[in-house]
Amino acid sequence: MTKKTLYFQSTQHNLYFVTLLLNNTLHLIKNVLGCLRKHRALHTLTLLQKCDTLMKPIIITLVGIDKPGLISDIAKTVYDMGGNWLGSNFSHMAGHFAGFLQVDLPLEKHSVLIERLSEHPDLKIHLLPGLTEPQGEQQSVHIDIMGNDKTGIVQELTQILSQFNLNIVKFDSFLESAPNWGGALFKAKATITVAVDFDLDTLRERLEGVANDLMVDIEIQ
Repeated sequence: MTKKTLYFQSTQHNLYFVTLLLNNTLHLIKNVLGCLRKHRALHTLTLLQKCDTLMKPIIITLVGIDKPGLISDIAKTVYDMGGNWLGSNFSHMAGHFAGFLQVDLPLEKHSVLIERLSEHPDLKIHLLPGLTEPQGEQQSVHIDIMGNDKTGIVQELTQILSQFNLNIVKFDSFLESAPNWGGALFKAKATITVAVDFDLDTLRERLEGVANDLMVDIEIQ
């Protein structure tokens, strides 16, 4: 066998191993790319699953005959469902317990929470999905009102706010015994939103015009 033949066979042998190495490398690259695609798909699926479990607000209103443990029952149900209690307002009125609360809860659990709370034997409960509040050039204003009670005072006060096209965010009112004032004393606390250039002095004059003895204090929050 000549040297030329041996050299040719050696070259073929080397080319074979180089080709084999290239094929193995390409196969490895394909496997790596396949794993990356699977990982990306899994990552995307995980993100979608996280989006599905994003907390969504829900508003709960309730009323029923007052008894110990009502708030505890509701809080336990919300906690067991993985909800986050954001805020609430409860009152005792004429022997009844009434109020509302806002809870953040995964969207897929809303219907389950509604079903569980509707089974409560002592409360009538209504639930509504929360809405995204529009943002604008608004400021919050706190109004304190005090004066002798009279029939229709709440209607007159809120009608003035409506005439100014003002949004009432919160309104609390109650009566206090005030012999020095000649009877019951009406007190109200309201929070409203107004434009930054709104004329608060005009609003104060209109509210105080409801009654001669009505005192109105307005404060920008």
